Amino acid sequence: MDDSNRVSNYAECINAIKVMNDIYDKFIFTIEYINNINEQLSLGNKEGLEISLLNNRFEKETYLKVTDPIYLIYEKICEIGNVNLKEEPLQIVRMETGSFFIKFIGNKSILKLISSVLESIHKILIRNCTREGQKQNLVESTELFKEQFDIVKEMVELGMDVEEHKEIAKETLVLLMKQSNILLSSSPDVRINKKVLSKSEDIKKALEKNELKNLPFFDREDEVVNK
Repeated sequence: MDDSNRVSNYAECINAIKVMNDIYDKFIFTIEYINNINEQLSLGNKEGLEISLLNNRFEKETYLKVTDPIYLIYEKICEIGNVNLKEEPLQIVRMETGSFFIKFIGNKSILKLISSVLESIHKILIRNCTREGQKQNLVESTELFKEQFDIVKEMVELGMDVEEHKEIAKETLVLLMKQSNILLSSSPDVRINKKVLSKSEDIKKALEKNELKNLPFFDREDEVVNK
């Protein structure tokens, strides 16, 4: 390769690097711009509990199926963890109806715990939708949840004082199961913060057709409905 070709190739390499740097800078600017918009839409709250329902249509009860369980779970965990509900209330700071996105703020540790609770219960509920799982009732499912998720330990690790209400914490597992079930049944797929809690195609179709009201098939008496 002669000197002229070497210089030409060198110039092309420099230009390619400049173009790549320019693309990278624009990409970073776009990400920061989007993040800034998201922060403004959330009234400056970067952290919180974000819930998105990943389906195309919603019923008039959908809003309550998401908000009521979160409020009930939040209030109960505040009671267990000696958190003053008036000082750290649960609030909705952002909601988008088109994609049904909702963002809650409140006690950061409790919101983090709620996210973990929903993820853990989702795994159990999906297991309950198998042929073997349908043999389990609410009590059995709660015992399974108790084996897999130590709520007292989780709360202590998050810095909450639960010594006074350990028994209440154990007794509240049924409430957590039932309310999480309502929320998770509101959509075939649910995104909790950045994690998508997905279901099988059969379950998605049944939920979309309103053939299932709750994932583990609990009826109003908390028994398993045989399908």
